[in-house]
Amino acid sequence: MLIQTKAQYYSSVGTIYCKPGCYTAFLGRHTWQLTHAPREASGDCMLSHADLETIFSPDWSWREEEGKLFIIVNDLEIQIGDKESLVSVRSKDKPETCQKDMKTPAGRFDGEWFLPMKGFFKEVLGNHFAYSDPYYMISDTLEEIDRKKAWLYMDIILSGRKTYGDFYETFWYEETQRIV
Repeated sequence: MLIQTKAQYYSSVGTIYCKPGCYTAFLGRHTWQLTHAPREASGDCMLSHADLETIFSPDWSWREEEGKLFIIVNDLEIQIGDKESLVSVRSKDKPETCQKDMKTPAGRFDGEWFLPMKGFFKEVLGNHFAYSDPYYMISDTLEEIDRKKAWLYMDIILSGRKTYGDFYETFWYEETQRIV
C-alpha cells in the first residue's frame, strides 16, 4: 500500500497554478478542484483562504479574531485585516513585528476570506511568482517557474484538447489530513 500511516507519507505542493474564474487548479501537474473560484483584483489573483488551508493542510493553522485573519505558517504568525494590503508578520523567535505590503488588499467576499497570490506568497512569504496570461503561478520550492512549459500543459488540459494519455488528479486523504 502506498500510504501506510500518517507519519510515513508526505506530499509537497511544489507549484500552484490557477486561473481567475476557474475551479480547477494545478498542484504541479495534478489537478485539484477548488471550492471557490479564484478572483482577479488589481493585477493579482485572489485565492480563498479555505482552499489554501486545504492545499497546505496540516502545515498551516489559522484563527479569526476581531475581524482579522491570523495565519501560522512555519514559525511565522501573519495578521491580515479585511480590505487591507499591509500585514503584520511576527516570528515566534522574535517578539518584534514587521509590516509587509501585499500591494493588493485581502478581503472577504460572500463571507469567505480571499488572499492575493502574488501579494501574499511573493511579498510576504518570499516565494517565486509568475504570470502568463491567464494563469497565475506560485512556487513553494526554490526553483524558478517555467511559465511557457507550465502554461502549455494547463491550457491543453483545461481546454479539453487532451484526449489521451495520463490525467493526474489529487484527492483528499482524511487519515493524513492532506491532499495526495
